Amino acid sequence: MKPEPQRLFLSRVSRDLGSHAERLRDTLAATGREGRSQPTFRQELDADTTLEMLNQYICETDAVLGLLGSLSGACPAEHSVHQTIPGTESSPVTYQSLLPPGFTRLTYTQWEIVLAWFWKRPVNLYLATGHPPDGPTSPDDDPALQAQWLDYLTRVRDTHPTPFANYDQLEARVLRDIFPKPRTDPGPPQACNLPYRSLRGLFIGRDAAMDQLHQTLHSGARAAGIHMSEKCAALHGLGGIGKTRLACEYAWQHASDYEALLFLNAETPASLESSLIALTGPLVHHLPDLTSADDPARRRAVLAWLQKNPKFLLIFDNIDDAPASHAVRDLLTEIPHGHLILTGRLPVWPEGVTPLHLDVLTPEDSARYLLAATPERRPHPEDEAQALLLGEQLGGLSLLLIQASAYINNHALTLLAYLELWQANHERLLTEWDEIRSHYIGGQQETQRTVFTTWQTTVDSLPPNALLLLHLTAWFAPDPIPEALLTDEATEELNAALAASPSLPVSSSPSLPVLTPDSLTRLIRSGLATRQDVTDERGTAAPGFVVHRVLQLVTRLRLFAKNPESPFRRGAVEWLDAAWHGDIEHPATWHRLDPLATHTQFLANLAVETESPKDDPGLALWASKLLRNLGQWHRTKGRILEARDAYMNAFTLRRNLLGPEHPNTVAVHMSLATTLAALGKVAEAEHVFRTTLSDSERKSGREHPDSLRAQMNLATSLAIQGRACEAEALIRTVAADLRRVCGTEHPDTLRAQLNLAAALTQVGKCSEAEPIARAVLTQFEHVYGIDHPDTLFACTNLAAVLRIQGKLTEAELTLRIVLADRERVSGADHPCTLRVCYNLSLTLEKLADAARTAGEPETAQRLLEEALSHAQRARDTARSVLGAENPDQRDYEAQVSDLEWKRRR
Repeated sequence: MKPEPQRLFLSRVSRDLGSHAERLRDTLAATGREGRSQPTFRQELDADTTLEMLNQYICETDAVLGLLGSLSGACPAEHSVHQTIPGTESSPVTYQSLLPPGFTRLTYTQWEIVLAWFWKRPVNLYLATGHPPDGPTSPDDDPALQAQWLDYLTRVRDTHPTPFANYDQLEARVLRDIFPKPRTDPGPPQACNLPYRSLRGLFIGRDAAMDQLHQTLHSGARAAGIHMSEKCAALHGLGGIGKTRLACEYAWQHASDYEALLFLNAETPASLESSLIALTGPLVHHLPDLTSADDPARRRAVLAWLQKNPKFLLIFDNIDDAPASHAVRDLLTEIPHGHLILTGRLPVWPEGVTPLHLDVLTPEDSARYLLAATPERRPHPEDEAQALLLGEQLGGLSLLLIQASAYINNHALTLLAYLELWQANHERLLTEWDEIRSHYIGGQQETQRTVFTTWQTTVDSLPPNALLLLHLTAWFAPDPIPEALLTDEATEELNAALAASPSLPVSSSPSLPVLTPDSLTRLIRSGLATRQDVTDERGTAAPGFVVHRVLQLVTRLRLFAKNPESPFRRGAVEWLDAAWHGDIEHPATWHRLDPLATHTQFLANLAVETESPKDDPGLALWASKLLRNLGQWHRTKGRILEARDAYMNAFTLRRNLLGPEHPNTVAVHMSLATTLAALGKVAEAEHVFRTTLSDSERKSGREHPDSLRAQMNLATSLAIQGRACEAEALIRTVAADLRRVCGTEHPDTLRAQLNLAAALTQVGKCSEAEPIARAVLTQFEHVYGIDHPDTLFACTNLAAVLRIQGKLTEAELTLRIVLADRERVSGADHPCTLRVCYNLSLTLEKLADAARTAGEPETAQRLLEEALSHAQRARDTARSVLGAENPDQRDYEAQVSDLEWKRRR
């Protein structure tokens, strides 16, 4: 392939790999290259058919990137194939004559490759493996023709397309082919999670700032007065001025100086912590296997790597208030090495941090950027003068220059035409902006008005579906949003609700807007959103996008100004609530739900904090549903304190709005009580369960599912308090009732059987408990699979029964298996994982006693040491994660003391 081609043709079937091609276009644009594909064509005056347009564009291109998938796409009309190829009139060549041997027809996408060969344009082919198409198949698709084509490429042409399984792999392979760089280091690739790629030729006007930043980070003087890295610079300035872009561009330009280029979202203490933990994704090649690690273990692994490897650049982004600043300062004390860049609006930092003020671009640099970033504009003799004037009007803010350039490119305007449109909007919107204040953007009032005018000019041009997406995501957290949400069944529900009763006034268009992947494509092309991967709690990346926080804020302010009740806020809450579908406790859902948790918390807080819940009770009830989802999520993940807080907030909202006896209030109250029991507040939980049971039996009868559920919860609380006989009698009754009322495989029935086996074990009826425990484990494996938390709990319960009966070898094997599964599924510090450690310690202690009795002291000592290590792990981790008052702590402390005493004997 030619070195650094300037114009690249992206060949693909849009319904198959269209989203990959769009993202690749953005990446190529960031490297100063133009990516074209068939949907970007405009009708040429001398082109009568699409085939002629293809020929003309491929003839003008430098290289072709062919993305091959499972769909073939449509074929051109037969008459167009018999025409002469333009440019071959002196020695006429028809398209038909280029057909490969054995082919009678080709699709448009296949013709693109053939024409590239004809015009001797370099071709790189990439084959999708296991990637589902973006859209449905069409009657035009011909699977046999596509299979014949792929066979021809590999067997006859011997091209062997490069395989890729996801977009990240595709992008890496394309960039490798465009920028071939032989590796002299056979080690792992450089760790990197920067949200933006280099702007290269479009990074204009920041030479002095880059030099100053480089000088600060390489000054060599260790900071005094603060125990942190000696190389720390704080970029501060207006929101939207380009601080994050500058930090990322510095990283790219000096990438060869570092082993890792790392990025943290430091807007809040919570986002800082989650970003730090997520670094296990970028650092995965450098860290030990963390697939079974939980949050604290992953955090320790990241900090340990940073402390041992000083050649890294770490960016802390969006430090805009005191809580964020304090959280960053605390974390900096744990990072003694490396180069650190802080970005935000705070100009004051303690000694040891060098503040660097970033100003707006000069009008001259703004003009240079506008001219370079608008290759699709209509040329005009006064372009340079108009670019200078437009740069002045936009105040030199990078965010606004990007938006303006995107608008000009999308609409093929002259710079003058956009300037006139912007000025007209500015005059019209001045009065409105006086009523809308933004404390985030900062700066003078005129700067705020400039942001608003540019935003409104772009928004006015959005199609309804993109505008709907902007209005909804304005209420999300300023973090990456998974693209998969746009194809989720939650989006289908929202679209159906809009069609049935359009409650979100987006535009005056007669057609109702719907959310689709195209909504995102339009939003990105407008400059209002950018692509940025999301990561789940294991560090696995997936396609995502972000809307700049300044644009989110301006959008929210504008929506509030139009309608204080803001139906889009409620729409966002309903949309996100619907996305929490499926079994939250099942590991198969976690990769989808992980990226939604931050937005759920943000949106729930925003829904109830911006105004009194009584002003909009419907919205508050939706927010309580979000909070209940979060409570269940935190409980599943073992974050009991966070679960308690979420349930408490949800209960308070429902009690105040619906009353304490409403079924929705009662449901969340029981969830809260269950969490309180897990924290050792058993008497308080018992009171809730008894009250709930009494109310439910009075209203719905004793055998109503809600009443039976309350009975089961009450029995569990009795068992925790040691009232085993009462618990056994109640669980026997409720288990039989649930089996009769709900069926044998209902989740509540299975959990009742599980609780019955535990209660029987607690009162010493192990011979009766064992067959129940085995049967319920088999049912859980059949209904939920082996990784579901209930299945793992059932396995632990069976092992306890076996241990008490003296079946120690089987109990040990069962516990070792379930411990490995718990660590892999739930994490090493999850409370249920620690309970397995405790049970394994008890079993190993029994085995050690048996070995000592059998005259095998060395075996006994080995087993005793292992038992002690498991008990200490459970004790120490539970104390750090749940606090010394957690209900299991007494058991763990007693086991450690007992084993230490035996070891000393």
